[in-house]
Amino acid sequence: MRGKRCLFFARALGVLCAVSTPLFYAGCDSSGKKIVTIWTDQSVVALYAGYFNAAQDTYKAEVFYFDNVSERLAEMKPEEKDGPDIVIGNWLNSSGTIALFRPVMSFYQGSTPLETVFYPGLLEDGRVKDNQVLLPVSFDVQVLVFDRNNAALLPDPFSLSLTGLQEAGTAYNLMQNDVWTRVGFSPLWNEEFLFLSTVLLGADWREANPAAANPVAWDDAKLKAALAMLREWVIIANGSVQADDDFSFKYSYESPDKLAAGGRILFSVMQVSDFFKLAEERRAALDFRWLEHEDRIVPTANVVYYGVCRNMGSRGAAAAFTNWFFSEEAQNEILAKGRAAQNAETFFGITDGFSAMRGVTETIFTRYYTGMLGHAPPGEKIVSPGVFPPFFPELKERVIIPAIREYIRSNNNGTNTGTLESRLSDWTRIE
Repeated sequence: MRGKRCLFFARALGVLCAVSTPLFYAGCDSSGKKIVTIWTDQSVVALYAGYFNAAQDTYKAEVFYFDNVSERLAEMKPEEKDGPDIVIGNWLNSSGTIALFRPVMSFYQGSTPLETVFYPGLLEDGRVKDNQVLLPVSFDVQVLVFDRNNAALLPDPFSLSLTGLQEAGTAYNLMQNDVWTRVGFSPLWNEEFLFLSTVLLGADWREANPAAANPVAWDDAKLKAALAMLREWVIIANGSVQADDDFSFKYSYESPDKLAAGGRILFSVMQVSDFFKLAEERRAALDFRWLEHEDRIVPTANVVYYGVCRNMGSRGAAAAFTNWFFSEEAQNEILAKGRAAQNAETFFGITDGFSAMRGVTETIFTRYYTGMLGHAPPGEKIVSPGVFPPFFPELKERVIIPAIREYIRSNNNGTNTGTLESRLSDWTRIE
């Protein structure tokens, strides 16, 4: 896998990315500037490095992009000498990657406790024993999107539980001539919602012990109970899986957010990043609620983390970039320039999510995303999504979610999870 080296020019947003092999250097370029090398799977980090380079003339940040930076790190050989100083990306806290990083606190010079700066639930999975090895950068969350004219139908102005979602959705249903013409919600409409529901209900998906037969583990009893609950939800609320499918097929020509805005359904499920990328005229008719269970809001698993590598080169440059990046001033600049460049339908927030810094998300985001007023994610409810291997997105898409859908559609109340183990084994063997 080759990196894309991003070179920055004087213009604020002038970025040229060219495919190249990594370059060897001894910590300085020809002009004497100390260099910090950043590997990432977040393409927008190239812009951030450009802002850093423009803000001072002592250090220079260079960025290499990889589709899956965690896998690239795991492939590194001990003799490689052109690795990164800093890594920003997904899955960095997996067992095969986190050992490559040194404790970050000797580079981060914040004067207040981390738990007051960052969402505490996101710090947890970046720790090794008592050392904070990784800092969270950003996170995404699934939200319930609805026509703002239907706000009076919801019991809470900020969030909705799984039970509240089921009740509100069922109450909204309307049948004419034995056919649903309006359906509040179905778990089968959104595959990511299916997975999140099992998480909220205690399935405890996680990276397995390296010695285990399968790459992921889970609480089988809780998963069986979650699958049975989801299947019962579809049958009780919408009559049957077939009736649910018939409604979906009839109206699937419209996007879910348009169906919600038009009143055909009460709720659509979206990533909050996708919600804020909607064109302003589409988003104007909509509002959203957080989805929670037992006072827990679980972000999607691909939390972006930040780590300083053990074999880093320029300590001063790494510390300078770290402290610049994790400042409210820098993140305000990132948000302001992103909006000014009119790329709001391409990028959202910080690395396409909410900033993991509470002050940024709760205060600064509202300056650039008007729909955030009164909608900041409640920090005390944000919990860790868990630790997963870097190939988890593909595994979830190809194995776990199809199995969940099959269980819900089956006649065994979704309790036969034995085939999931065999499917995972087959997938692991083939891959």
